[in-house]
Amino acid sequence: MALFDKFTQGMITQISGKHLYYAFLAGAKRVLEEQHYLNKINVFPVPDGDTGTNMASTVQAIADNTIVYSGYKDTAMSVADAALLGARGNSGVIFAQFLYGTASDSPNSETISIEEFIESVKAGVKAAYESIANPVEGTIITLLRIWVEVMEELKSKTEDFVELLKLAYPALLQALQDTKKLLPKLAKAKVVDSGAQAFVFFIQGALEFLTTGTLKDLAGTRSQTIAETDEAHIDHEEIRFRYCTEGMMTLTVDVDLKDLRQQLSRLGDSIVVAGSRTRLRVHIHTDTPAKVFGILSRYGNVDFQKVDDMEFQHELLTKGAKSKIGLLIDSTADIPKALRFQHQMHLASLNLHVGKSQYLDRISITPNQFYRLLRRNNGKEKISTSQPSKKDFLDRYNFMATLYDSIICLNVSSKLSGTYQNSVDSAGRAAIATGKRISAIDTKLCSGTEGLVAVMTAEAIEAGFSHDEILKKINEWIPKSKLFVNTQSIKGFINSGRISKSKSVIANLLKLRPLITMDKHGSGDKIGNFRGQEKMIQHSLQIFKDDHEKSGIDRYCVCYTDQAELKKAEDVAEKMYQICGKKVDYITQLSPVLGSIGYNGAIEIAYVMK
Repeated sequence: MALFDKFTQGMITQISGKHLYYAFLAGAKRVLEEQHYLNKINVFPVPDGDTGTNMASTVQAIADNTIVYSGYKDTAMSVADAALLGARGNSGVIFAQFLYGTASDSPNSETISIEEFIESVKAGVKAAYESIANPVEGTIITLLRIWVEVMEELKSKTEDFVELLKLAYPALLQALQDTKKLLPKLAKAKVVDSGAQAFVFFIQGALEFLTTGTLKDLAGTRSQTIAETDEAHIDHEEIRFRYCTEGMMTLTVDVDLKDLRQQLSRLGDSIVVAGSRTRLRVHIHTDTPAKVFGILSRYGNVDFQKVDDMEFQHELLTKGAKSKIGLLIDSTADIPKALRFQHQMHLASLNLHVGKSQYLDRISITPNQFYRLLRRNNGKEKISTSQPSKKDFLDRYNFMATLYDSIICLNVSSKLSGTYQNSVDSAGRAAIATGKRISAIDTKLCSGTEGLVAVMTAEAIEAGFSHDEILKKINEWIPKSKLFVNTQSIKGFINSGRISKSKSVIANLLKLRPLITMDKHGSGDKIGNFRGQEKMIQHSLQIFKDDHEKSGIDRYCVCYTDQAELKKAEDVAEKMYQICGKKVDYITQLSPVLGSIGYNGAIEIAYVMK
C-alpha cells in the first residue's frame, strides 16, 4: 500500500509538508545509491572526483535533520535549513540556496497548489543564480532553470502534481544530455555534468516514490552512506586552484553579498555565496584558504570550515592510489606536507578556536600564522581545540572507500582528545555501509611520535604488507616511541590554565620549566622541572643516548614552534645525529592545535627505538 492514498487512488492537487519530506527522502536515497558514479564523472568545474560525495552529504543532511511540520512552508524551511547546514561542494551549496529561495517564497499555509509550487521554485532558481559569482550554463543551475520552465509550460495540461512531474521528466533528461554541448570539458570526457546528473537522480527517486512508493522503500535512508558502482576512467584536466574551501558563518553585521563575492573573486573561482540574513554558506576554489576566512571573519563568526585538497584528490583519481590500503591521519601527527603527499596520507584536521573564530589545524591557519597570533593574543582571548566531527570522519572514510580495499586511521591519543572516539564510531558505520575493512587506532601518541609511526605505516603499506601485518607492526612501534617537549616559557601554560598563577610565580622566581613527555597510556606527563630550556634539552638528549645504546634508534624527528626556533631545532637534530649516526628523518613545526596548549617556544624531540 502506498504511503498516501492520493498517490495511488487519486490526484495530488495540493502539496503538503509530508509530501515534500518523503519525496525528498526518496530523492536523497537515489543520490546516495549513485554517489560513487557521480564522483567518477566529475570533471567540472574541477576534476576532483567528489561531487557525488558532496551531493550525498547535502541530501543526507536533509534526510537526517528535517522536521516535518503541519504547514508546508515550515517544512520547506526546515528542508532548506538542513541543506544549508549540510551543503558541500559547488553543486551542494547551489542546491541548498535553491531550496532556501524556494522555501522563502512559499505561501504560509498547510498545503500549496501546483501553481504556488511552481512560483516558489522560480524564486528558488533566481536565488540560486544570484548566489553564484559567475553562473555557468551546462551545470545543475541549468537543469533547475529548465525544470521550472518546462513545468510552467505544462501546468495547464494536468491538475495532478505527480503527472506534471512525469510530463516534465523527459525534458530534464534531454537537458542533462545537452550539458555536453554547453561545456567542452564534458564533451571531451564524454560525460554529462555530475551535479546536473545528481539533480536528475534526485527527481527520478522522488518521482518513482510518488508514483508507486511505500514507506518501506525509504527504510534506512536516514544515516545512509555510500554504495559503490562501476564507471569508466575519465581523463581529467589540470586544476587551477588547489583547495576547495567552504565555510558556514553566523552574521553579526549586514553583508553586501555582491561586494563579498567581488572580494572573494580576487582569491579564486567557483564562488557561491548562499544563505539568509543571519547565516551564510560560502564555497570557493582558492590557493589561500586562510585569506578567505580572514575576509569572512569581518562579517561574523565562522562556525564551520571545510578545505579539500583538490590536487591531492586529482592525483588519486588520475594516477591511482599507490596501494590497496588507505592511510588517514589527524593533524596532530606532525609531518611535513611534502612527505604526507608523497605517501598519499589523507588528513583529518582538528579545530582550533580563538575567541569566537574557528580554524582548521594546518589548513585554514598555518603554524607561522598561529604562533604570530599567539604572541599578539597574549591571553586576551580564550584558545581551545576540538576534534574532527563524526560527520567529517564519515565523509573521509566514504571517499577513501571508493579508492582502497581497506583503510587504516592513526589517531592522536584518546587521553588527549576525543578524536579517536569520533573516528572509531564513524569507521564502524562506514565499514557496514561500504563493506570495506576500516581500522581506527588509538596510537597513544601525538605530534612527532604519531608522525613517525604514520610514516612507518605508509612505508609498510607501500612495501605490500597485509592489513593484519601492518596492524601488528603498529602495535610493536607504539611502545617503542618516545617524545620530549622542551619548553622555553610557561606563559602559554598559564594562559591555557594548565599552570595556576600562584604556582607560576614560584616557577618564574626559580626559573623552572617543565619537561613534558607521554606515559605508556597516552597521557601527558612531566619528567620534572628544569632551570632553563638548555638544561632540559641536555636531559632529553641523555635519555635519547641511553636508548640508542640500549636498543638502537630506528628513526627520529625534531619539531619546533615559531620560525625563530628553527635554528635551535637544527642544532638539536645535529646533536642527535652525532649520538646515533643517523640523519634526522625530518624537522617540522608543531601543529597549532598542540602549540595552543602552551608549547610556544618549545623544541620537541621524538623517536622510535628498534
